[in-house]
Amino acid sequence: MINLLIVLNLVLCAASGVFIIKYLFANFMWSKSTTRNIVMGICIAASLLMSFNYMYTGFIIQGKHEQLEYDLKRVNVAIEDKASMPSYLQEDLEFINKITKEIITFTVAGYICFLISSAILVNTKAERNKDKHVSKWNLDKFRG
Repeated sequence: MINLLIVLNLVLCAASGVFIIKYLFANFMWSKSTTRNIVMGICIAASLLMSFNYMYTGFIIQGKHEQLEYDLKRVNVAIEDKASMPSYLQEDLEFINKITKEIITFTVAGYICFLISSAILVNTKAERNKDKHVSKWNLDKFRG
């Protein structure tokens, strides 16, 4: 489960980075509306920061989980048998489960922020295409 979350956060981090470089720095896809630009910037920055932070947290929790499994093998207790587990290992298991749920929550929030930024970008592209000057005369008909 933790490995999947790490991979999902890595994908989100890469997608957010490409989004920032391609559309915000290279092509300057800015809307006429300042509010849209601010919301898009905040959402993509939040997405990138959440993915970095929780990818790193996932690596830390993965290490703690491996350490917990080692400690459980040492005391000869299964991870599913919480009743016979020592109290300090129960606390570690609860901490790992709590942080894993937090990683899931913020990974979903990061993807939602990324989708909001993408939707604003699509809307901005449509706004730019609509604003292009279209000639009332079709001069191709008169060319021979």
